[in-house]
Amino acid sequence: MKLMLLYSYFIDGFAYAGEALTGRFIGAKDPNSLKKAIKVLFVWTFIIASVSTLAYAVADESLFRLMTNNTMVVEAAKAYFPWLLVVPVFSCVAFILDGIFIGATASAAIRNTMLLSAASFFATYYLLDSKMGLHALFAAFMMHLVVRTVVMAFMIKKEVVVRAE
Repeated sequence: MKLMLLYSYFIDGFAYAGEALTGRFIGAKDPNSLKKAIKVLFVWTFIIASVSTLAYAVADESLFRLMTNNTMVVEAAKAYFPWLLVVPVFSCVAFILDGIFIGATASAAIRNTMLLSAASFFATYYLLDSKMGLHALFAAFMMHLVVRTVVMAFMIKKEVVVRAE
């Protein structure tokens, strides 16, 4: 989880920029600049996600050894390493969309998205727990991120872009 959070700090900087730029361009009623800013944010988001995934893949288990020298802990953590590799890919769009929606003050859309994604988390976890054990927790987290991304992607025009027109 610490390594997952490390990635999120990088992407959060872009999400904060998304908040500021979205609010600025909506306030200025400038949909063209808003759309351009969103596109640039997504380009940088995918760059950060790709670099993070590559860094995690290259560093491999040495990342775990940075946090502990206990070989039992390192061995136990190896089973969850594949989840670390997919977190940037699954989360990058969700995190940026959060920033964009916050900047647009689309709080009802964020609330509804989070309720749906939280429900998907629990449903996924309880469906998979008996089959996957602790891996079900990571699968549920990924489902939560996917649902956030898909729902917000469908709502972005109605909840964000329209506000700048």
